[in-house]
Amino acid sequence: MRTRMLMAAIVVSLGMASSTPLGGQAGPQRIARGWALAPTGLVKIHNYVGRVRVIGWARDSVDVTGTAAQHLEFIGGGTRDAIKLGPDGGQRDPRDAADLVVRVPAGATVSVRGASTDIDVEGLVNAVDVSTVSGRISVRGGAQSITVESMDGAVVVSGSPTVLRGRTASGTFSFDGTAVDLSVR
Repeated sequence: MRTRMLMAAIVVSLGMASSTPLGGQAGPQRIARGWALAPTGLVKIHNYVGRVRVIGWARDSVDVTGTAAQHLEFIGGGTRDAIKLGPDGGQRDPRDAADLVVRVPAGATVSVRGASTDIDVEGLVNAVDVSTVSGRISVRGGAQSITVESMDGAVVVSGSPTVLRGRTASGTFSFDGTAVDLSVR
């Protein structure tokens, strides 16, 4: 009996020492991951609620920092030629948000998929393919090929790609630059 009471007291005191705020919701988890990637490798990113910022840099690696809701598992991996990454575990509303900063080789081909996600891309020189349902999209820099689509969000493209494909249903579309092959709907 005495042992049970001692164990119960330990369990209660450990529970009280928890860093979980009142209401039982823990704060966001910190994300810090990285992988080697060829300078012209492929990076696929998914984040259905929150924000993704992709930055081209002069290294042969992918570096991800940011935060995600505690109940989400951040997954990622692949080969030196292709990497896929993002939160997993059900993203349906603002409580499921992830905010990611992803640094990739400037020559990488990058694909980003979102739903209620704001997406910013800068400093890439190869191909960029970005889509979200209700988020805002911004692509800046010298990417050769840009494909962007947001059903309800604003789309802003700045640069001079060879090919630009853009589409939005009810959002605004802004393009500051020139393109050899342009299709915007």
